[in-house]
Amino acid sequence: MCNFGHVTNYLTKLEQVSSSQSDAVLKSKVASAFGLVALHEKNYHAAASKFIECSAEIGASDNEVLHAEDIALYGGVCALVSFERKELKEKVINNSSFKAFLELLPWLRELITDFNSSNYALCLQTLERRKPELKLDMYLCEHVAKLCKEIRSRGIIQYFYPYLSVDLHQMARTFNTAAADLEKELCELIAAERLHARMDSYQKVLHAYQPNHRTITYKRAFEVGRKYAAESRNLLLRMSLLKNNVIIRDS
Repeated sequence: MCNFGHVTNYLTKLEQVSSSQSDAVLKSKVASAFGLVALHEKNYHAAASKFIECSAEIGASDNEVLHAEDIALYGGVCALVSFERKELKEKVINNSSFKAFLELLPWLRELITDFNSSNYALCLQTLERRKPELKLDMYLCEHVAKLCKEIRSRGIIQYFYPYLSVDLHQMARTFNTAAADLEKELCELIAAERLHARMDSYQKVLHAYQPNHRTITYKRAFEVGRKYAAESRNLLLRMSLLKNNVIIRDS
């Protein structure tokens, strides 16, 4: 199933058939296949949502493509990089159906719990230990670096969210990393506008930054007015040229 070109079309037809039946295993196989396609397309939220739809009954069936442990792994990791905290808690941690899958991978269950509980150092240590193993996975290998980086970035963003300012050295200890490396990561997140903060590199303090929405609104209004004035001038000039029969033809 490494050729994903026509998989979606076949799955759509199969989904229409399975939706009219009460076969939970068949529906789970279709959902897991959709999840695999979404994973391949790097649509991690859709992938997580599809894997979470799977019933625990699929674990007792023969499946040539995915096993129950695979569903737990792909669904759990994709949820970490795409679900907001509330969604992660409701759809993964407190989801009795998906918890049955996570029981098959205790380390992943603990990793997700640590992340949700803001135990980022422990979470990231576990993730780093498991990274070599994840890189051997047939479907996950090409995504491992991106997924691990995103989990770390989301942890940094969530950690800083409730604060007005944070000491960089303290934050570095929380994430079990060097302050210089953390500062580089923070600057990347700030540049990408994922972290609304300003870095005091001298004092090694990260300050929350709230943009002046009033100023932004004025700037947008001014830009709209400027474009409208330019378009009006161009229109008046064109009307004046037409009125005076001034026509520029191609040579």
